[in-house]
Amino acid sequence: MDYANEETGLIGGKSSSNIAASMKGPLGLTIGALQVAAAAILFSMFSYGEVDEFTTEKYVIFRDIMVMLLLGFGYLMTFLEKYGLGAVGFTMLLTALNMEVNLIVENLLNGNTTISLDSIIDAEFSAAALLISFGALIGRATPLQMCAISILEAIFYTINKVIIVFGLIKAEDVGGTITIHMFGAYFGLACAYV
Repeated sequence: MDYANEETGLIGGKSSSNIAASMKGPLGLTIGALQVAAAAILFSMFSYGEVDEFTTEKYVIFRDIMVMLLLGFGYLMTFLEKYGLGAVGFTMLLTALNMEVNLIVENLLNGNTTISLDSIIDAEFSAAALLISFGALIGRATPLQMCAISILEAIFYTINKVIIVFGLIKAEDVGGTITIHMFGAYFGLACAYV
């Protein structure tokens, strides 16, 4: 059976030969507009940390989390037979979109204008919350809806983390139980309900 032509497919019913054509519509415009806006904000308002701040130990942590996000979550989402390896690429896209927005929003809320490896690792945790939500939404949300959710979840994740959990509650969140896992699960369930 040819699942690429199913109406419930990852690309919204487009055949595999029209994948690039599906990027010309609102999905491609949304992604392109976000890239232009993120690049303008990052280049005009932020600077990078010093080279000696990017240590090997931090890089190993960054690399391991990125492998978990792209390969771990990516291949986890292939369990639905209609999605297959398309879910891996879509996981990569959502991770990149979410991390860009989180870098901007979290650094602005913290009053920090320097992008360090620590802020990039924090952005990876935001993407982990998104991919937990994606597990609740795969098969229910279109790619355009998931891109919008990716942007919104980065904002709400940062508000939850910076203002509520670490600000008002002053919680010690060891392992990201509240900020990553609970938030991602409940955000995904709320989006699935809507």
